[in-house]
Amino acid sequence: MDIHRRSLEERKQFACHYEGCTKRYTKPFALKNHIRTVHEKSKPFVCVFEGCNRAFGFKKVLQRHELTHTQPATSREIKKVVRAVDLLDEIAGTRYEDTGREICCTIEGCEWRFTREYDLRRHLKSFHRLEFGEMAETLEENGVQDTL
Repeated sequence: MDIHRRSLEERKQFACHYEGCTKRYTKPFALKNHIRTVHEKSKPFVCVFEGCNRAFGFKKVLQRHELTHTQPATSREIKKVVRAVDLLDEIAGTRYEDTGREICCTIEGCEWRFTREYDLRRHLKSFHRLEFGEMAETLEENGVQDTL
């Protein structure tokens, strides 16, 4: 049978032999990696930053982790800070200073802030009930690039 016509499940010929494990893989190296990291709990890649000592099963995961020591917070980490906003303030859309939400609502008097322009556009449409033309106008007036 042509490999392109076979389903992924049909191509998974390499099964894990550990009791109770039902994992199957299409490549032998993937099975070896699974056994090494999941069942043998091998984590040979250790973070060298002082005081960290975290270990990982894959070099690529270690490299991604090391970025947390050397680079500023990612949008994912900023969102964690955003979640620290009090629930009442989050519902009301207030007190977002120093939370990573740098984009302010373009409607005067509205205190909502956003991390993405997309979220601002959704807010303008749903909360302020702006139509497409009105939204484009207020975005342009406030220097927000309208990509709609």
